Amino acid sequence: MPESPLSTAQAARAALASRLDGIRRDAGLTGQDLATRCGWHKAKASRIAGARTAPSGSDIRAWCEACGAGDQATDQIGLR
Repeated sequence: MPESPLSTAQAARAALASRLDGIRRDAGLTGQDLATRCGWHKAKASRIAGARTAPSGSDIRAWCEACGAGDQATDQIGLR
């Protein structure tokens, strides 16, 4: 049986969340640190990292920039 589009979208969101959270961890930042640098509430960073909220392109760019990995933003945006 083929995967439903919803489960495929959920899997893609989870994979992106994992990559973004890895970028944050590699930068040595806590979720609160990241949220502060992005000007977000901590809950937003948590929802993105937990794959409960799909990040926009500007969210991904802000996340990567806050982690000193701005060069990875375009790649992450393209994979969502």
